[in-house]
Amino acid sequence: DNTKIIIASDHGEDDFSTFDDFDDDLCFIASNVRALLMVKDFDADFVLKTDNSFMCNADVPYLVFNNLIENPINPYTNNEIKKYDKSKGIKTYPISTTSPDHHNKNTFNLGDSYYVVKDDIFDESNWSKQ
Repeated sequence: DNTKIIIASDHGEDDFSTFDDFDDDLCFIASNVRALLMVKDFDADFVLKTDNSFMCNADVPYLVFNNLIENPINPYTNNEIKKYDKSKGIKTYPISTTSPDHHNKNTFNLGDSYYVVKDDIFDESNWSKQ
């Protein structure tokens, strides 16, 4: 009861059959953004349950510090660590390779094309190509 446990994967699996009418890029992206996020907070006492709330990896720092440290600050950016605002959706990019030789030393070459997803990732109408 005195332990907070957070397990977060960096991406999902390449199997997303919900979008049969979408192009291959979107099916690839939809599969990869469906990452695993498991949270057991302090004193949690309940059976394992699924919650399809719209979450992303950017929520993890907030989840770590929530109810633990008041007004946490990122030591590298000096920005407040707070709940990530996803009200306008999040951007996700169809990069074809994560191989380091295709990117810069500290940044990815993402390209100009991306998708915005909001609310429920399993609803096709919540995805738009930009």
